[in-house]
Amino acid sequence: MRAKPATFETALDLVGDVLAAVRGLGSRQPVDPLLGSASVAATMLDVFPDKVVIAVDWRTLPGTTGDDLLAALCDALAERFREVPPGYAVEARVARVCQHTWTGVERDTSLLTPGFLVAPDDKVVTAAARAVGRRGDVSRPAGLRPWTFATDGGWSRGAFGIPTVGFAPGEERRAHTNQERLDLEEARWAFARHPGLVMAVQNALAR
Repeated sequence: MRAKPATFETALDLVGDVLAAVRGLGSRQPVDPLLGSASVAATMLDVFPDKVVIAVDWRTLPGTTGDDLLAALCDALAERFREVPPGYAVEARVARVCQHTWTGVERDTSLLTPGFLVAPDDKVVTAAARAVGRRGDVSRPAGLRPWTFATDGGWSRGAFGIPTVGFAPGEERRAHTNQERLDLEEARWAFARHPGLVMAVQNALAR
């Protein structure tokens, strides 16, 4: 959203409508019977002399593409902005980053991490559950369920198809909050399970 300083108007004048469009979009997200609802929210706003950039964080469900997200956001903005004031523009795009390696390789990469779901009877999942066991009774396989917070599995499984499971100590309800904490005894138990977990996953993939 670009500024129009000659008339003492700025792109900030449009921020309220953009945020309202995002909130409206967030209220009508698809729902998966196991994973729950997708979610979308504006999480960051940067103001420059000639524009405002609003970051939209979207937690997607499996099968949703970047084109799907962009189309939905553009539709929501169009509903809110029947007519953009002269001298302004409202543009939506999927975030990208240019990555540089120390060897000089450069790659332009989308920051979209697709949602994913691994079947509970997948050989990697069942092997991991048996290897980890349950705290207090490691002879029983660990319970299986999706996490309610985002992880880098969106890259490993969602973007690149690498078999991915999640196992870690901590309280899920506090994940990614300013109250996140770790019980040391739970952490010691969980970390002691990692060598067996790694070998079990490796053996499952080798079959």
